[in-house]
Amino acid sequence: MNIYDGTAVYGPDNGGGELSIYRYVLTRVWLDEPGTALRREQLGQSGGLLMSIGLNSSTATAEKNDPTIAKMVTYAKAWGFAGLAMLNLFAFRSPHPKVMKAALDPVGPDNDSYLLAWANMARRIVCCWGVDGAFRSRGYAVRKLLTMFDLYSIGEKLCANGEPPHPLYLKGDLQPKLYRSSGVVRSLP
Repeated sequence: MNIYDGTAVYGPDNGGGELSIYRYVLTRVWLDEPGTALRREQLGQSGGLLMSIGLNSSTATAEKNDPTIAKMVTYAKAWGFAGLAMLNLFAFRSPHPKVMKAALDPVGPDNDSYLLAWANMARRIVCCWGVDGAFRSRGYAVRKLLTMFDLYSIGEKLCANGEPPHPLYLKGDLQPKLYRSSGVVRSLP
């Protein structure tokens, strides 16, 4: 992977940076690799940013991927995007959902603001938080927050409770499918 830009936005708690208990945004932008421009043309896309909304922030950093970020980068490249912005229902940082669920404020004080701001910059928004998106009805709250945007899932099959599936448990050749339509016509960034 030819990452030339990886950034992370953390909360100001604990001095900010990687010591923060919250990570709001993680980005990956890559240089064009051979065939990428042609693949984008065939897909009818001009690159742009894929926004992905997962369950909770993990230990990935601006420089280091975790398995979920690596899988989402693979999808984003295959779908013809030039970059990925990973956000989450819950900004609390832990590789373990059980730990996140025990946190006093797993959402994070600024999470909704970041979700809205990045949704306005994204060419497409893919929801991939898995079955635990039902925790504290957070999946519902974010769908409501992003009511003006079309939301996609990876592939057609949803979790048994109707939440969009987590990418680690999916085949690598799936395509984004409309999960919830906004009914609003808007120009893409």
